[in-house]
Amino acid sequence: MLSSPCALAAPQQATANGRTDLRAGNESAEKDRAGNENAESKIAIGDRARLAGNYPLAQQQIMLGLKQIETSKSPSLERLSAAYNYLALLNNNMGEYRHSENNARKALAFATKAGLSENILSRHRVVLANALRQQGKYPEALSNLEQVTATLKNSTKDKVLFATATNNLGALYFWMGNYQKAQTILERGLALRLALSDGDKQNLDIANSYLDLGCCEFKLGQIAKAREHLSLALTIRKNKLGNEHPETLNAKANLAALLDASGSEADRERALELLQQAVNGGTKKLDGHHPELIRYQQEYAEALTNKGNNLSKAGQEQEALRTFEQAIKLHQTSSKASGQKDISYAITLANTAEIFKRLHRLEESQNMLNKANAVVDELPLALQNSPEAKAIRQSWQLSKSSQKRH
Repeated sequence: MLSSPCALAAPQQATANGRTDLRAGNESAEKDRAGNENAESKIAIGDRARLAGNYPLAQQQIMLGLKQIETSKSPSLERLSAAYNYLALLNNNMGEYRHSENNARKALAFATKAGLSENILSRHRVVLANALRQQGKYPEALSNLEQVTATLKNSTKDKVLFATATNNLGALYFWMGNYQKAQTILERGLALRLALSDGDKQNLDIANSYLDLGCCEFKLGQIAKAREHLSLALTIRKNKLGNEHPETLNAKANLAALLDASGSEADRERALELLQQAVNGGTKKLDGHHPELIRYQQEYAEALTNKGNNLSKAGQEQEALRTFEQAIKLHQTSSKASGQKDISYAITLANTAEIFKRLHRLEESQNMLNKANAVVDELPLALQNSPEAKAIRQSWQLSKSSQKRH
């Protein structure tokens, strides 16, 4: 259930007169200079919207600025490189990881062709590596991050980027399943960020490190430390970004994963609250097909199923049934958006069938088992052979045989 976002490096920026400077080069015409500044302004507005979580506005402005640069009389390779890096960052926020990869590659190619510094190339590689990681392309992501950390290790020019690359390298090892190595590197990344913070432990980079490290600690069974770090990440993001910013929602979902696994009923109820907030906020802020929103829906449905099971064990069948039905609606929504079903959906349907059976609503019970079996039929073969899937098939077959006897 747990997911870690991997903090991204900010694109190349240089502040001049209160604005972001994408540096046009040596355009001679005043008209071109004015056009360049106008494009630059649009991209800067778009990136501010991205950071604020307003992705539709961000996309509109960045695309307008990029188009203006591309259609100018003499497009600057450096400006194109920076603009595509901004777009790649936005693609990542929007869950469009393939587009993020393509645009990060363009940014890197333009920067290389323009002969830009290794630090700037490193920025683009960090963004590219994140896009690759999101798609499970771990070897290439690892190669890029190792190159960046080696390049910046002894550099005094961009310590912030080195800290980000270090954190992202640790997060990559997390996704590769090497939790021990991930923890060591993530702790190093956090230490680097704390050293750069000037005593301000409430900045967003530190929140990103707390979240990634907390996810890793959870996987390693270090529950107290994980809870502390995930809680800190949520608090900082809520204070800095607001309660419904997409990054705040992500922090809520990660903390909820830990709380739902707790033996405490109060923790499990808090997990449900956080997941409900993540789903409601994500529905407002994210596209219906965004991978993170789909994840929130699935995890909320799983948490509701766990609650329904506990209610059923306590003999509260009607309340359990209402909880399962709520979970089913979430599974239906997430399955439609993702185009695929998962075993947890089939489990919820089968558990609902059992409740109907106990309530002597046998026709409805059979209908739910039929649906559960149909979901199993759509799963990958490996999942069809899982113990859960086999148990659902067995229940369905027994129920069908019982119907024939009667």
